[in-house]
Amino acid sequence: GKKPRGLCGGSAEPCHLFTSWAEGYPAIISFIENQTEVFYLEPRFFHLQSPSFAYGDRIPTKHTCDSSDYSPEIRWSGVPNKAMSLALIVDDPDAPTILPWVHWVVYNMPSSLAGLPERSTAINYPEEALSGMNDFGSNGYGGPCPPSGTHRYVFKLYALDSVLPDLLNPTKADLVEAMEGHIIAETVLIGTYSYP
Repeated sequence: GKKPRGLCGGSAEPCHLFTSWAEGYPAIISFIENQTEVFYLEPRFFHLQSPSFAYGDRIPTKHTCDSSDYSPEIRWSGVPNKAMSLALIVDDPDAPTILPWVHWVVYNMPSSLAGLPERSTAINYPEEALSGMNDFGSNGYGGPCPPSGTHRYVFKLYALDSVLPDLLNPTKADLVEAMEGHIIAETVLIGTYSYP
């Protein structure tokens, strides 16, 4: 976006203005009376990543059924200002099933949230967040467990313009239906895994 009209203009207070970088994006940084304001010169792209694996890389075994089977840490940035909540769906489009195999469903995460820690469960989700059913028949995260070959695991994060009602342990299909018409942005992270 453009520099906001009137920034530092007409102010009797000491003002220092310079161009820098903030969160990886070019920005104008304004200091007025020890108060810092950041005005981005380019859109902050909605972005999802994990410290455990890069996009397209192998997911560590500890996050799969071949080991401890706990969720990886994931982080995101650039959540749209209009977002009221976030939802996460993780599935395997390479599973030998008609539909992708669902590994993780979480919704109503606050838009201010910047990620989920490793070993996330319904017990340590943010208070507002709710989880749904995976295709293993349990509530929460179920890690990669391919029967053969290399599979892709697609982490999809959605920014919604509303907070959803309690869907009572929804499946992926239930959540997708509830999100219809409310998605304002989405971002994807893909990891892979094959039997060791």
